[in-house]
Amino acid sequence: QHVQTRINIKPKLREEQVDALELLTTALRGELRYDMWSRHLLMVPLIRTWHFLDAKLVEDICLNAVTVRYLEVEDELFNPSVQADNAFVLVTGALSYSSFSP
Repeated sequence: QHVQTRINIKPKLREEQVDALELLTTALRGELRYDMWSRHLLMVPLIRTWHFLDAKLVEDICLNAVTVRYLEVEDELFNPSVQADNAFVLVTGALSYSSFSP
């Protein structure tokens, strides 16, 4: 059933699949990504503070640091044996956390 569910999910269009985005100037691409992601990032108090102090900083984060990751049911976001090098903001859905000892 899990495999069938994944087969039936229509994949979302990703930025790297839109060739026309490469034709945009860096400034316009920054504005576009800011419009796409800032509302999610601004839910994080630290980023809201940065935005208050320097809105351009958050635009730069949207352009240069935001990476989109789509997870499916049973996908693993964190693993206790792997160092986490990223921060994540959940846009839609829910995550469950389980702790286990080796």
